Amino acid sequence: MLMSETSQINGARQLQPIGRIRAASRWFSSLDAPQEAEERKLALERLRVEAMDYEADGLIEVALVRDQISSCDLASRTLQRITATAVAVRFATA
Repeated sequence: MLMSETSQINGARQLQPIGRIRAASRWFSSLDAPQEAEERKLALERLRVEAMDYEADGLIEVALVRDQISSCDLASRTLQRITATAVAVRFATA
């Protein structure tokens, strides 16, 4: 599946938008910086699977956002997750 941060996919035919989709990683401790890269990959993989459910050919306007919450049960711990959003598209048929 082709993905792009812009509104176009290089070399692709005309795009027909299906709709905006979203997927998130697991919650993880903000103190665990190396895990953030893994969680970014997980969010993108979940986004790809979501797009496949809509029979999309690609994703445009892909964006990653870090969500954070502070827990009153876990003093001095902030939990975060990565949320990926994009517009699922189909390639126009000739």
